[in-house]
Amino acid sequence: MLLAPLQPPDIYRAISNISIRRDQVEALAERNKRLRVVCRRLNKARHEISQQVDLLCNDLVRAYQDMAQQLNVTQLATDYADCVRGQIEVEGILRSSMEWVLAKLGPINAAVYSPRR
Repeated sequence: MLLAPLQPPDIYRAISNISIRRDQVEALAERNKRLRVVCRRLNKARHEISQQVDLLCNDLVRAYQDMAQQLNVTQLATDYADCVRGQIEVEGILRSSMEWVLAKLGPINAAVYSPRR
């Protein structure tokens, strides 16, 4: 704002202030432009990392499930080996096996045919 009567130093100061403000506005606009570019890059990187973390988590879940299944099979095999340990005859192994299956699965219909030679 200029007040009358106009003096050359007042005009020079006003133009100088306008130039300084314009430079500040341009610098701020340039900074905002750079920040938008950086934010887009960061957002893209965040999405990529999020996808990679999802893949890693899914791989970890699958690995855990596989490991749990293998441990379960191993545990069942050990349990069965303990059940039939000490059995020498086929009939003892069959009886122990049937009892073990009944304990694990519950009642089932089964028959064992053992031909005599």
